[in-house]
Amino acid sequence: MISNHTTLIEQRHDSAAEIAYAVEQFLAAGGKPQIIAQGVSGEVGISGTSSHHDRLRAERDKLAPAVRPKKALQQARQQRT
Repeated sequence: MISNHTTLIEQRHDSAAEIAYAVEQFLAAGGKPQIIAQGVSGEVGISGTSSHHDRLRAERDKLAPAVRPKKALQQARQQRT
């Protein structure tokens, strides 16, 4: 059991080292990191979506046109005060 645990730890260290190396190479080649706000990309893992999530998203999409004007109105009121 201990040897299995040690193997897992070694695999994590190897993965972390590979990621660190890839980041170093990216930055050395002139790459610049981008900060993407949470929820903007909409990308999820393979197991991250289901029909339930799809129904929730569809419902939010239906409500979005009504919510956006309300938010704009609230922001306008805040700017006036």
